[in-house]
Amino acid sequence: REPLPAPKSESAELKVDIVLLAAGRSSRMGGPNKLLALFDGKPLVRRSAERALGSKASGTIVVTGHQRERVRAALSGLDVTFADNPDFAEGLSSSLKAG
Repeated sequence: REPLPAPKSESAELKVDIVLLAAGRSSRMGGPNKLLALFDGKPLVRRSAERALGSKASGTIVVTGHQRERVRAALSGLDVTFADNPDFAEGLSSSLKAG
């Protein structure tokens, strides 16, 4: 087996964005929107977005759908980009396409 070629440049960096899927109805939870449920005083979606922003990713895209205004409000003040998925009820793949 031949070795893999060396990278062209040590300074070349791969740019990767994180896509946070926050469009679903939380139907399996059987009640309130789990994204907005509080954990240690913060909505789960905000905790996830803060983790994403603390990573080495180039950016964070949050796909919203169900209760989009409430999800956006929970992320107020964070440097994220929003993508709306009007077809969120069609399933996860529609949110991936939107992001």
